[in-house]
This record gives sequence, C-alpha cells and structure tokens, in this order.
Amino acid sequence: MGEYTWHYPRLLKPEFHSLDMDPEQARYGVPGRHLTGSATEMAALYEPGYFDVVIANGLIGYGLNEQAGYEHMLEQCHAVLKPGGLLILGYNDTPERAPFPVHIDALGL
Repeated sequence: MGEYTWHYPRLLKPEFHSLDMDPEQARYGVPGRHLTGSATEMAALYEPGYFDVVIANGLIGYGLNEQAGYEHMLEQCHAVLKPGGLLILGYNDTPERAPFPVHIDALGL
C-alpha cells in the first residue's frame, strides 16, 4: 500500500486488505486489515482461497526484480484467490522496460 493506493479502501468495499514490506505504509491501510509482509509470502499470511480479487500493483521493478520472485508471487496470489478469483497485475512501466519478461500465461493461472 502507499500514497498512490490510499483510495483503494474507499473504492473497493466492503472488505479491503493491504500488504506492504515497509511498516511505514501501514498508515495508508485500513486499521486491522493491513499486514507488513511480502507478496511472495501471502500464503503464509492468509488462508487458501481467502480473496475474490488480488491486486498486485507496483511490485515489478520495485522489489520484484527477478523472474523467479515474480513467478513465486504469482503462485502466492493463486494460492490466496478463491476458485475463479481475479488477479489484477499492474506495473509502472512498459513491458520493454521491465527488468524481465512479464508473462502470466506461462504459469497456467
């Protein structure tokens, strides 16, 4: 969570959770629904199939800088999504400038 996602709780009702490795970012999260941790460890933080939607935004090139970490994060998203759940993957640049090829279809998700 961060300054650029502060409005998500207002837009994504009724229940919005946030996760960030930086403890300072908790101030932007909903009290009691923000965790400090890594998107690469979501399955350890949430029950399997907990979420209808997972938004993974602003991670590629900003903490997830290698293909293996990215693929692990996708697997973690899949683990915490309900069957038929939606993964929204965003990154802050063009595919040509990402630190590695960004493909989701190779994982069969």
